[in-house]
Amino acid sequence: MNILHTLLRSMTVFGVGLAIVFLVSLRHTNADDDAKGRPENEAVAKQRLAVMQERVSAFRVASDDESIASRFDDKPIFRYSDPARRILSSAIWRLGAKGRPRALICVELRPFGGRPSIVYEFLSLTETPFSATSDDYVWQPASSAATMKPLLKAPGPASTAPARLLQMKQQAQRFTASELVGREECELRLMPSPIDRYTPGGTGGKDGPATADGTLFLLSYGTNPEALLLIESDGKAWSYGLAPLTGAERVTVKIDNETVWEVGSPVTGPKRNYSSAVAPIVIPGAEP
Repeated sequence: MNILHTLLRSMTVFGVGLAIVFLVSLRHTNADDDAKGRPENEAVAKQRLAVMQERVSAFRVASDDESIASRFDDKPIFRYSDPARRILSSAIWRLGAKGRPRALICVELRPFGGRPSIVYEFLSLTETPFSATSDDYVWQPASSAATMKPLLKAPGPASTAPARLLQMKQQAQRFTASELVGREECELRLMPSPIDRYTPGGTGGKDGPATADGTLFLLSYGTNPEALLLIESDGKAWSYGLAPLTGAERVTVKIDNETVWEVGSPVTGPKRNYSSAVAPIVIPGAEP
């Protein structure tokens, strides 16, 4: 994610202190960051994944809604890379085993400010308040970053799961996107396959109608996610939602070449539905 481009504010917990995290561009990386991105070999990739997993597992989730899981899932739903932006290893985890994820946590290992760091992005996809707490950060969103809207000109949901997946892929192809980073307008591409599939009615722990279905797609720069696209069926009609995964100055999304979503650089913070944080870490295979 291009979260390090604009000046984002994020309160990070280091012991008892609060630090304001200033996130700058991944495209225009500070010359003081002298660590270079290198392709992962299999052994190093496993070690780096284990480091990220340990930090994600350290987050404890609490809510008055007992259907919200107390931890993020053990396994990531998507891994990506971006050596050009010095991202050494990265992955996305979901919160909740059933239904639409209540939240996503995106983790990147990369040099930042002259030292190896772990960079987080937090994205809430539920209107139910909850908190996620670890030694690195305290996040307390109270709303969803994605608002679902009717997906017009879409056929009725098919009766079989394979046919509905094909429908969702076809509808996703109607979306195009771009982002403004500095003075550079960058085209984003739709990742061809969804990173997650779920039954929307399962969000509250209950199964939805037989033809209820949902997927998460990514709009990416290369494979680096910059926006999340949700496509869902309630069993009768289709809807879609969009949410940011970047700090770019502007992200624009179109359906059939008509702009339907445009957002500026998001304001982050511990109570925002989209937030970010950075903390020091030892990255396996990287120069200290």
